[in-house]
Amino acid sequence: MPTSVTGTYSGDADEFTSRCAAALADFLAALITIYIVLACSTTFVHPFTILTTLPSAASAHCWLMLWHDLMIGLIGIVL
Repeated sequence: MPTSVTGTYSGDADEFTSRCAAALADFLAALITIYIVLACSTTFVHPFTILTTLPSAASAHCWLMLWHDLMIGLIGIVL
C-alpha cells in the first residue's frame, strides 16, 4: 500500500470519538458539581471522603449485576 494512503474515522466511529471526549468533560463537570453541593452542606473534607468511595461502590455494583445477571440493576447505577 502506498504511503500516501491515509485512513480517517467517519460515520458512527467519528461520532463515537467526539462523544467520548464530550463524556469526559461532562463527567468532570458532574464531579465538581457534586463536590460543591456536598461541601455546602458539610465541611470540605467529607465530600472528598464520599467521592473517593464511589469507584469501589460502582465496581462492586457492576460485579454483583454480572454475578446475579440482573439488568434492572442498571437503574441503580444511574441513580
